[in-house]
Amino acid sequence: NHTPRNKRDEYVGDRVAKLDGRGVLFRGTITAYHANRDSFTCVYDESGGEFCSREDVMKAKEVYQEYGGKKNDKMKSSTSTTKVETKTAKAKPKARCDIPMDALSSPLSKQQKKTIHDRIEGDFLGKFEDYLTDVDEISDSNRRNVLRQVTKLANGEGIRYDSKAYGWPEGCYFMKGVEIGPCDDIMKLMDIGQQCEDDWGRDHGNGWLLSHPLKKLYQFQQYCLE
Repeated sequence: NHTPRNKRDEYVGDRVAKLDGRGVLFRGTITAYHANRDSFTCVYDESGGEFCSREDVMKAKEVYQEYGGKKNDKMKSSTSTTKVETKTAKAKPKARCDIPMDALSSPLSKQQKKTIHDRIEGDFLGKFEDYLTDVDEISDSNRRNVLRQVTKLANGEGIRYDSKAYGWPEGCYFMKGVEIGPCDDIMKLMDIGQQCEDDWGRDHGNGWLLSHPLKKLYQFQQYCLE
C-alpha cells in the first residue's frame, strides 16, 4: 500500500528475496530508500537489515519472482545447469518482527522538516547531546543511556533487549535497518516500541530501553520546531 514519494524510491514496500552461499532463500521487504547514497534498506526474514544498491534490488526482485513470489510459499529448485539446493527459511520467533510500513512516514510538513534540518545543521546527534546538556538537563548517567540508544537508532542498528533473564527472542530488534531521525513520526515509534515489549518482553530497566529515549527524542523534535 506504499505510495511512491518520487521515482527514486518507487521500490520501497516491494517484497524481495536473496539466496545465500548455502542456497537458502530469504524473503524480505524493501523498507527505506537513502538518497544520499542511492541505496535501499532490505529487511529479510532471517538475516536482519542490509543496505542494497539499486542493482541489488532488481536482482533480488528477480530471485523472488523466480521462486514463486507471493503466490507460492514453496521453494522451487533452480532451473540452471548447476542445481542449487534450497531450503525453507527457519520460522521466525512467535513475535511480530516486521517493521510496519507506516513507521517510515512522517506527520511533519516540508516546512517543519526544513526547520529541523536548519536547526541541527547536519549534526543531529551533536545537537541532541547539546539539548540534553543545556536545555533538558538530566543526570550524566541518564544522558549517556539516552544517547546510546538514540545513536543506535540513528545508525540503523536497531535496539534489542539483551537481558539474560528478560531478554527478547533471538533476532528480534526494534527498528533494525531503519535510520531514525528527528523528522520521523516519533509518536508512532513509541507505539511500535510498546508493541515490541508486549510481544517480546517488558523492559525491566524502568523505561531506559525504549520509552525514555524516544520521549527525549520527541521533546527534542518539538524543541527544534519552536
